[in-house]
Amino acid sequence: MAQNISLLGANYSAVPAVQLPKTGGGTATFTDVTDTTAEAADVLSGKYFYTASGVKTEGTSSGGGTTILQRGVMRPDATLEKTYSFDQYLKADLEINPISYTTTSTTLVAAANLSPTYTCDFTNYSYYVLIRMATIPEYSITTKGKGREEYALNSCCYEITEIPANSIHALVDTTKYITSVTRGVYQAGNNAREVYYSSSSALAAYNSAAYGYNQTVNAPSLSSSTLTLKSPALIVRGNTTYFVNTYMNAVTDVRYQYVIEVWRAPKNNLNLDGWGLATQWDKMNEDILSSTHKLT
Repeated sequence: MAQNISLLGANYSAVPAVQLPKTGGGTATFTDVTDTTAEAADVLSGKYFYTASGVKTEGTSSGGGTTILQRGVMRPDATLEKTYSFDQYLKADLEINPISYTTTSTTLVAAANLSPTYTCDFTNYSYYVLIRMATIPEYSITTKGKGREEYALNSCCYEITEIPANSIHALVDTTKYITSVTRGVYQAGNNAREVYYSSSSALAAYNSAAYGYNQTVNAPSLSSSTLTLKSPALIVRGNTTYFVNTYMNAVTDVRYQYVIEVWRAPKNNLNLDGWGLATQWDKMNEDILSSTHKLT
């Protein structure tokens, strides 16, 4: 922050820093830090910064929230706790043959519980699950035409929401509360695209996982503090627009991939607990229990 200073009878305006001669030669720069807004929690552990009062301070943040965390989680204090990943070929690895053209949705690999399960610490943390899926068919022909599927991409988010005990009360009698904790796994978003040729020279994307070689997501399940993650099912379905007879019959193998991540964020931090669904609930609950009962 620039300051107005007086030195040796002279006045100087908006001075951000001064350079002074060092013993033995050279200069040392002293910069005003009174406009520093960072706190220890904003700086990585092991790194140092100067507070607004000029105190050299070590950071306390575990990091992870400045880059990757912005891809789906959107909390700078969240940490990645568990990852499940899969990348195999339908025929070469799983020994399942691609099938001939059909317009009936067919499950080739069923969804399954993943091991190990994950134990949640609901006393101290809120949880979020990210799922990313990619399905890529391979062909015996290189021709491009209407209904050739290039690949399918799917993403899905699940939030484990928690309504604390005694946070909900009646309007007619405010002494009446729901005294138990309520937790559940809810889908917070789902986005699917099948990328295919709409003609021999044009690509298109269909916003569903219904056709082509594709994956259907399966929600995690929660029992007490035990979270069970589930693999997506691999399905196939032909269509006269999105995956035609010529190309479905020419599939030789299919690459089947997914990544499932469990994230957590500390409670009582950043003035927020949880993510989108939980913070929306908190806002609605505040509004409905206000004197006007008006959503804002």
